[in-house]
Amino acid sequence: MAGSAGDDGGRSTPVDRRAADRYSDLVDTRELMLEAEQETKRANRSIALIMLALIALAVAMAWWTRFGDEDGQDDVGSVASQPVEQTADGAATEADEVTADTDEVTTDAGDTATTASADPEAGPGDQPADDGDGGESAEVSPVVTVLPTPPADGPYVDATLTDNIFVLSGVVPSEEIKQALETQAELAYAPFGSSELQVDPSVGQAEWLATAPQVVGLLPMITDGTIRLQDDRITLAGRSPNPEYAAGFEQVVTQLTGLPVSADGIAITDLAPPRFVATVENGEVLLDGEIPSQVLIETFIQGAAAVYGPDRVTSTMTVDEGTYTSFWNYTMPGIFQLFAPFPAYRIQVENGVTTGTMQGGVLFDLNSSTIGPEAAEVLNVGVALLTRDRSLDMTVIGHTDSLGPDDLNDRLSLARAQSVTEYLAAAGVDPERLTADGKGSSEPIADNDTTEGRALNRRVEFLFD
Repeated sequence: MAGSAGDDGGRSTPVDRRAADRYSDLVDTRELMLEAEQETKRANRSIALIMLALIALAVAMAWWTRFGDEDGQDDVGSVASQPVEQTADGAATEADEVTADTDEVTTDAGDTATTASADPEAGPGDQPADDGDGGESAEVSPVVTVLPTPPADGPYVDATLTDNIFVLSGVVPSEEIKQALETQAELAYAPFGSSELQVDPSVGQAEWLATAPQVVGLLPMITDGTIRLQDDRITLAGRSPNPEYAAGFEQVVTQLTGLPVSADGIAITDLAPPRFVATVENGEVLLDGEIPSQVLIETFIQGAAAVYGPDRVTSTMTVDEGTYTSFWNYTMPGIFQLFAPFPAYRIQVENGVTTGTMQGGVLFDLNSSTIGPEAAEVLNVGVALLTRDRSLDMTVIGHTDSLGPDDLNDRLSLARAQSVTEYLAAAGVDPERLTADGKGSSEPIADNDTTEGRALNRRVEFLFD
């Protein structure tokens, strides 16, 4: 049995060797396949890189052929710009696209001149050449946009608004100046703003830095663009619906800063201002107006519904594509949340002018004109409105309940209005734009026979135009 078992083991040896040989062959084959697979991957990557390089080279050559500097200059870049479409009668309208390739060249003064490139050789105001086919319009460049080259060793500030996105950038000499600029930007553009400002004490001080915070919030006056402050001058590049808005903007900036303003870079779109009216009373909201798009209309409705409920919002707004889109289109839906403390108000934007009234909201303790923390939060709404639109003036009207003699209530109501105007002025609003008035107890909005009603009557209201 032992020999037989041994014989069986001997006969099985050739079989085991063949199996091992086949396994070894399989291992060798798999290793070869893996190596081949790796080689294939490396080859594919090489081919892909070569293709990408060829594509990049072709794009670069095409770009250079179209936009290259004919004088052989190497310093060529691009920036975002807002193209306009110029019709045969010279009226400019917004193009569908919101960006365009641009050329950047260096002027004799060392400034950077930027033009949206329909024709790299076209100058400001040049009309497109007649293509002979009777076409009535062609896409052309807006006016030349001239922004100075940022100084290498001095401060500068850029305030840029593109539709509803605001960015503050530049270099300033101190944290205090940075904070002042960012505070005004927050008031004017929140929650659609951001800051990329940097602090570098080595750039030194400049007189214009004192008034710079008052300027950064002004861009909604024209529509959008960039304000550059540097070297005791201000340069503007952007879009405006009409020359009147642009001229008004330039005038306000000059009055605030006393600095020369270069506004040659404003492209006129010749679009009409949208109209919007929001009336809120007893929790019911009525919306009316002509707005650039249905999307914006839905945004307005949703903003009101989020605060008051969809069943309490009525809209008669319609779409008018001939109206322009501006920053207030995006911020106005948030006004319902901001104005929620006011029991009744009416906000109207028409012909580019904001007017309205707000009742209540800022309440006072008995026999007091002191502004508490809750009232301060509400007053910041007024600061934001006045910061965004420098054309607005505000009248603050103080009220009292019916307790006490009339002469005392008259003085107290005026003191309440004055405490509000002082708060607004301390926040940066020009006192010349503010008026305080007192009505005593003559205009109650609630029942003076109840404690709750008298508390509501101890208030200030706002009239702005």
